[in-house]
Amino acid sequence: MKYAPLTIALATVLLTAVSPGASHATYAPQVASPLPASGPPPKPASLACAKSHWPWGCVAKCESGGDWHINTGNGHFGGLQFSQSTWEAFGGLKYAPRADLAKRTEQIHIARKVVEVQGWGAWPHCSRRYGLKGRMKLEKPQAEVTKNRLAPEVTKNRLAPGLLIMPRGARLNAALPGSRTRPPLR
Repeated sequence: MKYAPLTIALATVLLTAVSPGASHATYAPQVASPLPASGPPPKPASLACAKSHWPWGCVAKCESGGDWHINTGNGHFGGLQFSQSTWEAFGGLKYAPRADLAKRTEQIHIARKVVEVQGWGAWPHCSRRYGLKGRMKLEKPQAEVTKNRLAPEVTKNRLAPGLLIMPRGARLNAALPGSRTRPPLR
């Protein structure tokens, strides 16, 4: 019986280590997940709103029930539920003091600017609902042609998207996005 205290101490440590109260994790028996309810699978969000300035009509339908001039007093305004700070930061004051006082087309114009900077995460619930992801730069094709006309040594009739223009004698110090080559070492 000379080893009894050590045996008791070891048994205490082992029991403490495996008891549910000793750790922060809790044991839950594995239960099979319930079977799905019978019947047709749930339908995705209706895209009937797409007839009205896709995707903005759908985002407005989701955000405000499609009421472009709504002010519920919750600090968000208009069909796309802009906060006042967002409306101001993206140039909305050019159109109206608040988004709910602006025309639908003006709200959409500001929303396009928001998506360029913040992405569709600016409307997290509604963008997920309609599968809208990432950022988008909305630019008319003619704008690219106009930009290229201003570029030196580019003919007016030739569109050169992605053309890198650098001053004579300039060196590229970093790899271009998407490039697998590294810049020359100095």
